[in-house]
Amino acid sequence: MKILKLLVPLALIGTACVSPPLYDSAIAHEGLTVGAGFAYQSAYRSGTEVNQGTAEGTFKGARPDFLIAYGVSNTFSIQGRFGMFVSPDLYWWGNDPDDESGAYHLPVPMSCVGLKLSTPAENRFNAALRMDLDFPNIVSLTPMMGLSDERGHEFITLGVQTTYLFLPQTAFINVHPVKGLHVYAAADVLPSKLEVAGLRFDGDDFFQSFCLGLAYTHHFGKKEQ
Repeated sequence: MKILKLLVPLALIGTACVSPPLYDSAIAHEGLTVGAGFAYQSAYRSGTEVNQGTAEGTFKGARPDFLIAYGVSNTFSIQGRFGMFVSPDLYWWGNDPDDESGAYHLPVPMSCVGLKLSTPAENRFNAALRMDLDFPNIVSLTPMMGLSDERGHEFITLGVQTTYLFLPQTAFINVHPVKGLHVYAAADVLPSKLEVAGLRFDGDDFFQSFCLGLAYTHHFGKKEQ
């Protein structure tokens, strides 16, 4: 039953949650890029009754992330993100919902590895597609488009992340006021009631979620646009 107690909160996060922050642009930068980000997320889902208690789904918490990417060329890069979601609201009540002494908190890993295909960075308008093996989204596709200034610096990026490969999950905007700085905002785009092939708790309420984040990345290698 201890395994069940661990898996239920993970399943709640993995199937009904705004996507992890994506501190990225539509441009692929040749060479190594590393960075870190910190985000706040607010999301809600009512408690779900399970065999050994109640798994609560009220989440307000933080997401620290470590970011790494390597651009093979100006059109192809390898991406990674390693972090977790930490929330004082994410807990397991145990066998007795009226006994808070048995409750405990559980950080949830939020990581991905993937590839990004981009248009060359010479244009004022750039487009990219990320393909990630992702937790919680299993397999995620992220089409992005970005606008650059006359110096080639992409200052705004818009995109949509999917979950389970084909379900659109999160719409986001990423503002890059200066090189290396990323100001991120996202919201869940799925409706509050929907059932697709039995996913999402058979049509139960979705998270109505948003995420705000800030990150800094540093590029090692060829001159960054």
